[in-house]
Amino acid sequence: MWEAVSENTFSLFDVSDLACMLIWLSRIFQALIFTRFVLKFQYTDLDLTAGKLKLLSGAALYVILLTLADPVIPFFGGTEAVSVVFFFLLSLPFTAAKLYLKAFSSLLCVFAGAISQKAAETFSLLIFNRPSELLFAENILAEPAVFASVQLINLAVFELILRFSRDRANLEKKEWLFLLWILIISFAAVILSEYIPKGKEKGFDSLLSFGVTLCFCAVIIICFNMTVKLNREKEEREKTKLSDQQNEFRKHYAENAVKQYDEIKRIRHDMKHSYGVIQTLLGEGKTEEIFAFIQKNAELIAGVEIFMDLGNDTVNSLLNSKLSDAKRRGIDIICNADISLAGIDEVDICGLLGNMIDNAVEACEKCAEGKRVMEITMKSFEEKYLFEVSNSVSGNVFEENSALNTTKEEKELHGFGVKSIRSVAEKYGGSACFVQEGNMFRCDAVLMR
Repeated sequence: MWEAVSENTFSLFDVSDLACMLIWLSRIFQALIFTRFVLKFQYTDLDLTAGKLKLLSGAALYVILLTLADPVIPFFGGTEAVSVVFFFLLSLPFTAAKLYLKAFSSLLCVFAGAISQKAAETFSLLIFNRPSELLFAENILAEPAVFASVQLINLAVFELILRFSRDRANLEKKEWLFLLWILIISFAAVILSEYIPKGKEKGFDSLLSFGVTLCFCAVIIICFNMTVKLNREKEEREKTKLSDQQNEFRKHYAENAVKQYDEIKRIRHDMKHSYGVIQTLLGEGKTEEIFAFIQKNAELIAGVEIFMDLGNDTVNSLLNSKLSDAKRRGIDIICNADISLAGIDEVDICGLLGNMIDNAVEACEKCAEGKRVMEITMKSFEEKYLFEVSNSVSGNVFEENSALNTTKEEKELHGFGVKSIRSVAEKYGGSACFVQEGNMFRCDAVLMR
């Protein structure tokens, strides 16, 4: 008798140990796939050694958190909320993503995990016609089996989300914040739905609750898809604007070239006549008339001054014509150029400098006469190009217009200058920034070779 009882106790002890070990393995697996999803959503390269260390250390910390939190927080939603905070805090030192992206990925990860768990519990109730607590009590191996199946569902869902959200890098801050609020509302609604009084038919109530959860999931998917689609359409419109602007630069160069060629032909024709006039005046000894005649002709041929020669006819034509126009508007021009434009497409450099100068001229015109200054500095180094355009301003630019939006009336036709500057800089792996020091505003653009 003693031997039989002892044998049954030993057998039960082995099964309990096995179940406990399987739950621990499933929990480790859960920590790995949750941490992996959060890091990958925030563009962490897990193929690198640093990425792998972040994954393993983050998963280890999450296992510790689950072990400590589960017994302390028995109510539904508590562990999920703690998990969201954990992944957000984990992201702060681990990734360089924006805060709103860290918050969104942390919440999305836990939300998807809660849905997977809800799905498994709902279907186990429908299949076995008993709640999960009763099922786990009847069969000690049922809990690790269900828990492991939930993690497999999580893995599949996370991979699907990563594939579905490939275009997420193009979304802007306000679009991420919109999606974050949708996700917060959905997450809160799913948690609160668990506290609604249930009827006698638990299977129906569970299925209804799961259906409501799927509806919220559908709302998130639809909102995300629409946001990405609208963002893509906006990018296409901006590309069209940029293309139109580039065509305008080409047209401007062609018109300038024709104009300057015609001007040269006219000057050559007039010079023949001018030399004859000067010769006649010299013969008559009319010195004052000669000086007056020469001064008048010098003003006529001033036309477009040569402020810079960057070794590219297209860029020279655009740059010098814009600077000549700026000088006619009463703006003092200071130029410093020590640069080789090799490696930069002439259309890109025209777009960059054209917009920088246009913005500077527009700001200078708001200043009082005699206080209009624009300084252009261009330098090239072994690994980068530096473009700086400084201009006088009449007030604090960032207080009056923090977003640097266009001040022109037809805003739908303008306001592309700052975006174009940043677009060209980013195309060459660089960046653009805008700073104000006193009454001078400066645009800096760095392009990498």
